[in-house]
Amino acid sequence: MTLRQLKSGYFVIEGLNAAATSYYFYYLFFFVLLVASFAALLLIPHFWVLIAAQILFGGAVGLIYYSSLFYSMDLGESKSEHGGVHEAAIGLGIFLGPAVGAVSLRLLPQQANSEAWAVSGLLLLGLGLLFAVKSKRKGL
Repeated sequence: MTLRQLKSGYFVIEGLNAAATSYYFYYLFFFVLLVASFAALLLIPHFWVLIAAQILFGGAVGLIYYSSLFYSMDLGESKSEHGGVHEAAIGLGIFLGPAVGAVSLRLLPQQANSEAWAVSGLLLLGLGLLFAVKSKRKGL
């Protein structure tokens, strides 16, 4: 196991899919885990599900953040620029998530859990953008 694999959280899910050939699989797995655990946090009212969802959500967010920051700063000559773009994207997400939730509560106050569905939809949109960027890079 290389230092790069260790830093990217490779060891956490190596046993899940030994045939995976790219780190894209791991980002995709943790992003789907992030969306599912976020939705479970807000939509399922059972205590033990809440505890499990918090653990999974925290792990997914931590691995995605650390791995993406490591790889954004590991490539190319302009490492500080990549780090700045990464942190700007994080800041945009920290703003957009609560803003979308608040707008959905304002527009649909009678709908139960409208904020949870709206923010989960925003996360799924991010997953779609991840697919779009990946397919664009591969030329598919």
